[in-house]
Amino acid sequence: MDLKWLREQLERPGFSQRGLAKALGLDPAAVTRLLQGRRKISVDELPIINAYLEIVPADEVKGVVTPLSPLLVWLSTVDGRQGGFMLANKVIDEIDRAPRFRLAERAFAVRVIGEENHPVFEVGDDLIINPESPPRNGDSCLFTNAANHTRGAESIIARLKGSTAKEWIIEHYPAQGERQIPKSMFPDAWRIVGRYMRGGN
Repeated sequence: MDLKWLREQLERPGFSQRGLAKALGLDPAAVTRLLQGRRKISVDELPIINAYLEIVPADEVKGVVTPLSPLLVWLSTVDGRQGGFMLANKVIDEIDRAPRFRLAERAFAVRVIGEENHPVFEVGDDLIINPESPPRNGDSCLFTNAANHTRGAESIIARLKGSTAKEWIIEHYPAQGERQIPKSMFPDAWRIVGRYMRGGN
């Protein structure tokens, strides 16, 4: 990987050395060494870097396209607390996986069934979630404890405004001002990286 190109990519708005370090599970100093050429990039790290930078793999650029597995659409129900919903452990549909999500193996979709996020997200929209892409302030995110539950997970869709050691600072849709939700209840903040709108993509 061209290190000059990588440094340029990390200068794009919303990307940073610190964010890449978090995605790779490394200390920021290790990423600094990597960008200076004093540490090699491992084969296992390449897909993670591409996923973080949201880069289309080279074989697709050359026109060699391998079949992509579909994204699974998970059921959501309207009986959540904290202004949210429950993310059920049940697949209700499949949608085509866009090439840019090829490397995002854990990506999935959630179908919007309530109107609490109108007009930003509409009933019937399938929101594409990429747990491998670290959230940034200003991103729309799914705040959830889905990784810890198999029968249903309390979840909220909101804009990330910031965080503390114990809380997420969010802006709920539609804009209702900032509020805090506990990380103990919602340990995961997963970026919404796209959506399929009802009636067309």
